[in-house]
Amino acid sequence: MKSTNNIILSGRLTADAQPMANESGVRFSIAHNMGKDKPALFVDFTFFNRNGRVTNKIDTDLLKKGTPVLVHAFMRPDNYTNAEGKTINKVQYVVKKVEAITAEEAEEADQQDEE
Repeated sequence: MKSTNNIILSGRLTADAQPMANESGVRFSIAHNMGKDKPALFVDFTFFNRNGRVTNKIDTDLLKKGTPVLVHAFMRPDNYTNAEGKTINKVQYVVKKVEAITAEEAEEADQQDEE
């Protein structure tokens, strides 16, 4: 079976994107509405200037608090050892593409999640 690792989420940015060390990219979070009477899902993303051989253009004007976006990403392991010597296993969500969506498109995506 061919391995697939694609995530597409819509939501609103919870804050302005924050630059990473050495200006290698930005980090941002979105709140994805899971439906009426359900808690929102908050997801942290990492958007690198270079992703392998691909150079990404990061539109920092787009990545402002409250902007509705559609994020195309993939998951990868983010394992590290903390100060106490304990291995921490996490998942990092790496952005392939992020695009602005209209408020109407965001509302439509929210309604589809409720079904």
